[in-house]
Amino acid sequence: MIAFDPLPPEIEAQWRDLRSPNEETLLVAMSDILHDGRFGVRWIVLTDKRVVVLPHLAPGADGALDIDLAEVSDARAEPLVGGGRLEVSVQGHFTPIIEYSSSLGAKFTEIARGIQQLAKDEPFAVTTDIPRARCQKCQALLPDRERNCPRCVRKMAVILRIASYLQPYKPLATVLILATLGRALLQLTPPLITRTIIDDVLAPDGLASVLAVDGLLPNENYALLAWLVAALVTVNLATGGLEVAGSWVGAWLSTRVIANMRAQLYQVLERMSLTFHNRKGQGNLLSLVTRDTESLNYFLIDGAPYLVVNSVMLFGVLTILLLMSWQVTLLVLLPVPFVVVGGTALVKRMRLLWSRVSQNWALLHGQLNESLLGIRVAKAFAQEEAEISRFDRRNEAVARSTVHEARFWDSSFAILNFVTGAGVFIAWYAGGREVIGGDLTLGSLMAFIQLLWMLYGPLQWFNRIYNWMSRALVGADRIFDVMDTPTEPYAEPGKLTPRPLRGKVDLREVTFGYDKTKPVLKEVDLDVRPGEMIGLVGKSGAGKSTLAHLVCRFYEADHGVVLVDGHDIRDIELTCLRDQIGVVLQEPFLFSGTILENIRYAKPMADLPEVIAAARAANAHDFIVAKPEGYDTLVGERGNRLSVGEKQRVSIARAVLKDPRILILDEATASVDTETEFAIQQAIARLIRGRTTFAIAHRLSTLRNADRLVVLDEGAVVEVGTHEELLAKRGIYHKLVEMQRTVSRLRAVER
Repeated sequence: MIAFDPLPPEIEAQWRDLRSPNEETLLVAMSDILHDGRFGVRWIVLTDKRVVVLPHLAPGADGALDIDLAEVSDARAEPLVGGGRLEVSVQGHFTPIIEYSSSLGAKFTEIARGIQQLAKDEPFAVTTDIPRARCQKCQALLPDRERNCPRCVRKMAVILRIASYLQPYKPLATVLILATLGRALLQLTPPLITRTIIDDVLAPDGLASVLAVDGLLPNENYALLAWLVAALVTVNLATGGLEVAGSWVGAWLSTRVIANMRAQLYQVLERMSLTFHNRKGQGNLLSLVTRDTESLNYFLIDGAPYLVVNSVMLFGVLTILLLMSWQVTLLVLLPVPFVVVGGTALVKRMRLLWSRVSQNWALLHGQLNESLLGIRVAKAFAQEEAEISRFDRRNEAVARSTVHEARFWDSSFAILNFVTGAGVFIAWYAGGREVIGGDLTLGSLMAFIQLLWMLYGPLQWFNRIYNWMSRALVGADRIFDVMDTPTEPYAEPGKLTPRPLRGKVDLREVTFGYDKTKPVLKEVDLDVRPGEMIGLVGKSGAGKSTLAHLVCRFYEADHGVVLVDGHDIRDIELTCLRDQIGVVLQEPFLFSGTILENIRYAKPMADLPEVIAAARAANAHDFIVAKPEGYDTLVGERGNRLSVGEKQRVSIARAVLKDPRILILDEATASVDTETEFAIQQAIARLIRGRTTFAIAHRLSTLRNADRLVVLDEGAVVEVGTHEELLAKRGIYHKLVEMQRTVSRLRAVER
C-alpha cells in the first residue's frame, strides 16, 4: 500500500469496517479542504475495486463518496484558484470527488494518475517522490519544498560525511587535530600560572600581605617571578604558533574539501535528467553550488576550529574549577541551564529564519539570472524599469528576512549575555567570602574569575557558532541530497552498445506527459525506416518536440516503448545512444569561446581540416573566413556576437562534425530571413543524407524534402503520408497548408 499520509487510528478503524474481505487497499492520502470550501481534513482511499472519500459513511454527506472503479474511465487533477479538484470520468462526464489546496497539487496529480492506470487496466505505479509542503518527521511547514527540513537535519551523519572528504589528506588532518587540541590545552595554563604568581610571589602570606602598606617582596621571589612571566610568554607564543599553523592547514584543507565537494556536485548536476533541472530551477541550483558551498567553507575554516578548541576548554575549565572550589563552582553554574534551554530554543528558531533567508537568496539568484539572460527582450519592449522593479522586490525580500534574522538574534543574544554574566557576579561574592574566611586564596579567586570568563565566553558564543554550524550543515545536507539523487544511467553494466546504429526508430503505443495526468503524447504508433526523413507537423503544443525528446531519451515514456534498431531504448547504453544522435535547435546555444571550439564541441579531437569540411557542409565557412579572426573569432556569451543565422549554421556544422545516425531538426529555420533560410536548407539537405531525420517545422515549405509527414493533433498521430497524399485527404494538413498560403498572400499584399 502507498500511504502518502498515515491514517489516524479512528479513520483506520472506520475504513476497516468499510473494506470488503477480498478488497486490496492500494493508496491512502489526506486532503485539507472540506466539501464546502473550508479548511479541514478528508481522506481518500483507493483500492483495486473503488474510490472512497472518508470519514463520513453516507454517500453525499459532507462530501463523502464511494465510486466503483468499473464505472470510471478516466481521472484528472483539475487546477482551480488557490487549489484544485480531483475528478473522475463516469459515463463520459467528469465528476468532482475531492478538493485540496495548492500545496497538495503534486500529490493529487499522482493520485489521478493512479486512478487512470486502474481505469485502463494498466500496472499501478504511483510515485511518492514529490515535493511536500510539510516535513514527514516533524510536520513543520517546509520553507522550500525542494529542500530538506532544516529542523530535522541529521547533523552527525552530515558531519561524518563531510569528514569522509578528508580521507586523501589524513596526514594534514592529523596535524590540524593535534594543533587544535594543543592550542586548547595550552590556553588552560595562563590562569594557573597567574594563581602561582599571586599566591607564591605577590601575596605569599595571603590577604594580609596585600592589605599591608609596608609589605615588601622578598628578594628570592624576583627569580620565581621572572620564570613565571617567562612561562606566560612561552605559553602565549606557543598558543599563537599553534593557532597560525592550524589556520594555515585548516584553510588549505577546508578549501580542498569544498572544491572537491563542489566538483562532485557539478558532475552530478551535469548528469541529472532534464526532469530534475526543470523541477529544481536554475536559481536553486546556482545557490546550491555557490552560496551553500561558500557557507560551509567559511564554517570549516573559522567555525569548526573554534568549536573544537572551546569544547575542549569547557571540559578542562570545568574540571579545574571543581578542583579549586566545588561549592563556588556549583553556584556560578546556576545560570547555565537557562542559557542552554534558551540557546536551544533560539537556535531552532534561527534555523527557520536562516532557511527563509536562503530561500529568498535562491529566488534572487533566479531573478538575476533570468533578467540578465533576457536583457535584449527587456530593452526591446522598454521594460527596464519593470525588471528593476522585479529585482527590487526580490532584493527587498532578502533584506527584510535578513534584518528579521539579525534583529531576532541580537535581541535574544543580549538577554543570554546578561544571564551568563550573572555567574561572574556570583563568583565575586561567593569567592570573595571564601577568601575573607581563609578557605580560598586570592590567587585562586583571580584564577577562578579568569577561568570563569574562559567558560562563559565560549558558552555565550556557542549558540551563535551552533547557529553558524546549523546553516552550514543545512546547506551541506541539501548538497548531499542532490548528490544522492539518481542520475541518468549513462554506463549501466549489461546495456547494449550497438555501433553504428542503423537508424530504425519505432514508437509503440507511446504515452507521455510532463504532468502525468495530462499526457502530451497519447498512444503514438510510428515506424521510421533507416535513413528516412520524417517531418513532424502540427500546431504548437501538439507534441512534436516532446516526441523528439523521447527519441533522444531526455525523458522516458510513461507507457509504451521507443525502439531503436529493434531494441528498447532503455536497454541501450545512454552514452552510446546520444553519441549517435545529433540535435539542431530552433535557438542554437553556443558556449563562450571561439567558433572553432564550438564546432569542435561535438568532436573535441577533430583536426582543423575536419572542422572546415563540416563548416563548408553547413554553408558556414564563407562567413567565418570573412571575419578578421576567422575560426578564432570569439562568439561571446551564448554566441551573442553572431547573428541568429550565423549561430544556426555553426550549430549545423557542429552536428555535421558529429556525423550522427539519427538527426533531430527542431525548427532549425524558424528565426532567419529568406536568404539565410535558403543557405541553411542547403546545409540541411547535405546533413540529412543517409541519416534518419526528424524535422520539426511550422513553415511547411521547409519540409518539402521529407519522405513522409506525420501530423500530430493534441498528442495523437492523426495523419501520415507524403505532401501530395495528405493534401489529397483534405484533412488537418490541408487546412494548415491553406492557412499558411493565406498568410503568405496577406504578407505579399502588405509589401
